[in-house]
Amino acid sequence: MTYLSLLAGGAEGVNLGNLSSGTVSGSVNTLPGGTYSVTASYGGDGTFGGSISAGVPITISPESSSTTFSAFLAGQAGNPSSQVNSTYGAFLDLQVSVAGASKMGTPTGTLTFSDLFNGSASTLLSVSLNSQGRALVQETQLALGNHTLNVSYSGDASFSASTAGPITVSVAQGPTQTILFLPTGALPNSSVVLQAIVLPNGAIDPTGTVQFFTGKTALGAPVQLKSLIATLTTTQLPTGTDSITATYSGDSNFVGSTSGAATLVVGNPNFQIAANPGNVVISGSGPGVTNLLLTPGPGLGFSGALTLSCSGLPTGSACTFLPAQPNLDGFTPLTVALKISKPPAQSAAILRESPTGAERIGSSLAGAMVACAFLFAWPGRKRWLRLVALVVLSAFLGGMSGCSHVGSGTPGLGGTSTNSFVATVTASGGTGAQAVSHSVTLAVAVQ
Repeated sequence: MTYLSLLAGGAEGVNLGNLSSGTVSGSVNTLPGGTYSVTASYGGDGTFGGSISAGVPITISPESSSTTFSAFLAGQAGNPSSQVNSTYGAFLDLQVSVAGASKMGTPTGTLTFSDLFNGSASTLLSVSLNSQGRALVQETQLALGNHTLNVSYSGDASFSASTAGPITVSVAQGPTQTILFLPTGALPNSSVVLQAIVLPNGAIDPTGTVQFFTGKTALGAPVQLKSLIATLTTTQLPTGTDSITATYSGDSNFVGSTSGAATLVVGNPNFQIAANPGNVVISGSGPGVTNLLLTPGPGLGFSGALTLSCSGLPTGSACTFLPAQPNLDGFTPLTVALKISKPPAQSAAILRESPTGAERIGSSLAGAMVACAFLFAWPGRKRWLRLVALVVLSAFLGGMSGCSHVGSGTPGLGGTSTNSFVATVTASGGTGAQAVSHSVTLAVAVQ
């Protein structure tokens, strides 16, 4: 067995195989570039002893290399390209791969990127190849305009230097997005803090100002951006529902942008009331049941206890609430169970209305006229009998006029019908200037 020893600051053995007619030969293609002292070592056999040859110096020159260079915006496929359209501050990925002509071994060393801009060349950055002979770096500092990028590989002991490029990168103004932050509600004449954040599509912060608006009316003066944020404290918001926007001015490197509109309600704390279902049916002996939904807002949600009451109920009917006095926290809707008790049955007696004064006078006059006609139609004799008859007839007709209004017609002042009625539920809370009250009506049917 014969071994080939390579000495270059250390020893590495390569098995060349068995002797044939006293000789052995073989090839080695994995040696890195450099200078070696090569010796042959024979291990001997049963007849011959082992031996080592004298060293033979060998120099392995670097093989040629090729460098592949591509540039692409972050998140896009890194296919080789010669033209990239980017924006200011955007993340531009620079991808490089170096390989030897033999495809054996892995290049090491340094990559240097250069930038030709406005007729002047400069070094953009330098980076080392990784263990696979590749590099992927991001560039975010290219100025507005057209850039020509190249990359050069330094080479190492096994691989010669090489270059790649050019790639043209066109940089335009960067887009921005303005996002508005504000409370949903505020008290009248109170200070309100409005904030806007201006986000770039890249790694560099925009400069410039932000103008806040309510509708088309500017709120104060433009506010300078600081670390992407603009803050305005204002008392200029009118009472009611305000539509707030924020507009970023832009600068030499970034285009302006406007936020979406956000609603801010200026007013006292408030709530809303609704009923589900809105039609209540009372059947059998049990009560009619529905649910009241109490919802804080819009704007500042009411926080505190509410007092509930019913009106429009017939005599003998009543409302019961559970909970009896709901308490809102300003944010969370609350459901209240409402029961309406069945009113007692209505009397079947016929209602009687007293005649009015005018009706009584009319009836009396009519009786008098009939009596007079009867008197003058009586024969001439026995006038005292005429007088007696006149008195009796007048009394009879007067009594008839007092009874002329018995029967069906418009009910008296007895109140609400017990077969169907409309109940009004009212919720009230707060005190003084911040007192608030809302109502909801319910159609109630009794079966």
